[in-house]
Amino acid sequence: MKKWRSANTELPLYNPPPSPSKTRRTGFRLPHWKHIAAAVVVFFLCAQLVSVMLLQPKIQTVNVEPFRASRKTTVAIRRPTTQAPLRKTVTPQTAVASSSRAQASSASTIKAQRNVAKEERDVLIPDQVGIGQLGGTALPRGVADSQVDRKGLPNARAALYEEALGRGHFSCERNGRLVQLSYSTVNDDFCDCDSGVDEPGTSACPNSKFFCKPEGSFLLSSRVNDGVCDCCDGSDEWQNSIPCPARCESLLQARRAAAERAEAGKALRAGWVSEGQQAAQAADSGKKSHWGPDFAFFKMQDTCLSHKDGEFTYSVCFFKNVQQTDHTGKKFHLGRSFQWRQYPHIGVFSQGDGCPNNVRRSAQIDFSCGTESRILSVAEQERCSYIFNVQSPGACV
Repeated sequence: MKKWRSANTELPLYNPPPSPSKTRRTGFRLPHWKHIAAAVVVFFLCAQLVSVMLLQPKIQTVNVEPFRASRKTTVAIRRPTTQAPLRKTVTPQTAVASSSRAQASSASTIKAQRNVAKEERDVLIPDQVGIGQLGGTALPRGVADSQVDRKGLPNARAALYEEALGRGHFSCERNGRLVQLSYSTVNDDFCDCDSGVDEPGTSACPNSKFFCKPEGSFLLSSRVNDGVCDCCDGSDEWQNSIPCPARCESLLQARRAAAERAEAGKALRAGWVSEGQQAAQAADSGKKSHWGPDFAFFKMQDTCLSHKDGEFTYSVCFFKNVQQTDHTGKKFHLGRSFQWRQYPHIGVFSQGDGCPNNVRRSAQIDFSCGTESRILSVAEQERCSYIFNVQSPGACV
C-alpha cells in the first residue's frame, strides 16, 4: 500500500544496506606470493654472503710492476691466513697467467702453493740486524771468493755483503718494515729494499748507486747497463757486453799528475801566505779583505789575466774589474766590485754594465789548484752572467 507525503507530513527516507565490498575485513590475512618469494631470495643472499666472509681464504693483491722483460716480478698467490707470506719469482710475461691460475680453484691453488714453497727465495721474517750494522773483514768459513757478487760495491762495504753471504741472509727495510732476505736477492735485478742496498750493481732501484772502482766514484743506477761506458774499465756495462775503450791507465796518469801539481801548489801557497801576512801589516783594510783570511791571495792583487774565446777576449784584473772585448774593440765591464762567496774557491765580480734584460752584468770566478795563475775557460751561464775557471796556487788547500 503506497504512502503519500502530504503537505504537513514527511515520510522516512530509504537507506540502502552497505555494500559487501566496502565492509572492513577482520581476522588473519595470508601474505601475497610475491612477498614470500622476495623473502626467500633475501634469505639466500644473506646466507651466501656470510659463507663467503667466514669460509673463503684471503687473497693477497697481485702486484705486477712494469719492469723490463729481463727483470723479475713478484706475484702473490691465494693462501690460508695462517701461513707465512710466500713469493714466487716469474717473468712479466707469465705473471698474469700465474695469478689467474692461482685463483681458478682451491685445489690448483694448494698445488701451486706447494711448488712455490720449494722455490721460495726469501720469507719476510723480522730481524734486528740491518746490513748497515753487519761487520767482518774476511770471507766467512765455507764461502768461496767467486760466490761474492761485488758488482757496484766499494771495497769498504764488500765485507758486509761477504758476511751476509756466509749467513745466507741479510736484513733491510721494505715499506718501512724490517725484513730478512736471502743473499740470492743481491744484484738479482729486482728492488727488494727501500734503500736499494740489495741492488748495488744493477739499475733496479732508482736510489741505488754503482761504484766505479778505478775512479773511486759513484754513478746513478740509471746509468748502469744503459749502453754508455761511464766507468773507465766498462764495469757499469756488465750486462750489455759492449766494447769499452781502455781509459783507466790514462785516467790514473792524469790523477797522479794532478796530485803532484797539488803538492807543488800547496808549497807555493805557503809562500804566498807568508808574504801576505807581512804585507797586511801596512795595507789598508779594503785590500786585505780581498786577500782572504790567511792573506793567501796577496800575490793576486793587481794581477791581470786574459783569455780569448771565439770573437771575444776576456780579462780579469784582481781585484778590480772584469772586461769583455769584441772583435771591433768595444769593451763591456762584466764587474767592478769583488767579494768572496766561498773562500778560497768562489769569488764574484758584480756591478757590471747594464744588459737589455734590465740586469747588471756579473762574473763568477771559480778557482782551482795549479802551480800558475791562468784562465782555463769562460762560459756565459745565463744572459749577462759569466763563469770564469781560473787556476791559482791560492786555491791549493
